[in-house]
Amino acid sequence: MQKAIGHLILEARLEKGMPQLRLAKIAGMDVKTLRTMEDGTRWATDVNRAKIESALGWRPGSMQDMWNDREHVPIESVTMSEMLRNAHESTWSDLAAEEAETVPVRRASQLTDEELLAEISYRFRTYKNQLYSD
Repeated sequence: MQKAIGHLILEARLEKGMPQLRLAKIAGMDVKTLRTMEDGTRWATDVNRAKIESALGWRPGSMQDMWNDREHVPIESVTMSEMLRNAHESTWSDLAAEEAETVPVRRASQLTDEELLAEISYRFRTYKNQLYSD
């Protein structure tokens, strides 16, 4: 199921004519995270799944719904239309306009608990990688 959802992310991105770097920027995530989601080697955090769903105009929680029902849902039924069902219609230009209006978060108190935890985890991994690579 993870690979099927990753393939849908890739398919949706290519359908929009977007390179990975651009989609990652619109979604507000690291391009490596997007790459591992697309190739199905990683099941992203709740925060990153929500970011991708929003950036692609998918129904919020659609990836988690598919994952939760993976034992009962055949992989063939994981389609773009299922991910878009009941989703709000957003265009790439709408997302770009939202991005331009977004003010960077400067304080941890402005983040949700999930966003803060994801940021701390990311910084810890980055620090650890730098520590062991030197």
